[in-house]
Amino acid sequence: MDAVVGTTFLLPCFYTCTISSVNSTLVEWFRITDEREERIYQYVNRESSGWPLQATWVGDVSKCDASIIISDIQTHDSGRYCCEVTVFPQNIQDIGYLQLNVHQRTELAIVTPEAKEATVGSTALLSCSYTCTITGINHTLVEWFRTIDGHDEKVYKITHRKRSLRPLQVTWVGNDSTCDASITISNIQTHDAGRYRCEVTIYRYDKPSMQDIGYLQLNVHNEPEPTDATPTPTSTPAPVPSPVAGIVLGVILVIALLVIVAGVVWYCRRRRLRLCQTREPAASVEETHELNQNGQDGGARSGQGALAEQGDEPNNEGERETSI
Repeated sequence: MDAVVGTTFLLPCFYTCTISSVNSTLVEWFRITDEREERIYQYVNRESSGWPLQATWVGDVSKCDASIIISDIQTHDSGRYCCEVTVFPQNIQDIGYLQLNVHQRTELAIVTPEAKEATVGSTALLSCSYTCTITGINHTLVEWFRTIDGHDEKVYKITHRKRSLRPLQVTWVGNDSTCDASITISNIQTHDAGRYRCEVTIYRYDKPSMQDIGYLQLNVHNEPEPTDATPTPTSTPAPVPSPVAGIVLGVILVIALLVIVAGVVWYCRRRRLRLCQTREPAASVEETHELNQNGQDGGARSGQGALAEQGDEPNNEGERETSI
């Protein structure tokens, strides 16, 4: 594998996932120098150790991935590397080797983001740009790869304005004039996640060709991420009455209730007064009649006065009949 000084480089390592009842996994990385092995990284039981600020674990033992990345790689990092994986309690071990060649940085330099987050079903932009100060360019070759189980799958290729890609999924959005080699992947699915590599090779008329590589980790989630979520229109909630409006409505209801109660009381009192006025004359007549029958107070009154009083009040049948 070829790398450029100062870049971050992926050292891939994958192993068999068909072993059952594995309790723990030990991953060790070594660099072979002068026939001696120098341990550069170790991962066991979710704990890792390695070069300070240089080697980083990017593997996942649940997917049988034991890969690491080396940041700020230098020429002295060139050499033969060894990846050893041991599973327990079976105590089964296997070893893989790769040769890393680190080259000095040339005029060509690629810039890619370290990672990209995407949601299932969305369209993801894989950004890749390169140096635009190179002169004497004949043509440019851009290739995109995805690393799967230690093997490179070509995702996209463009050279001499000819393109090759996965049908209806990968779209070229780059521009040679602006040194942009970006692509988009539409209808992203979880199986599209992985480590992507952007390779740019520039061919010149009278000088050797130049190449540089950039890496990008694509993570695909089932649920939308807050940073990538696109706001969707929602129904407008019904307006909530203000406290002042509630107070005013309450006061109006209380006043209306008081008016109704006052009206009922007034009507009852009026009806009662009318009944009392109707009953009082009848009671007076009955009282006078009883007194005359019993002979009480009859002599105290003059006959004409008594008859006049009796004649003043009508009976139920019209005018009271009087006799002398």
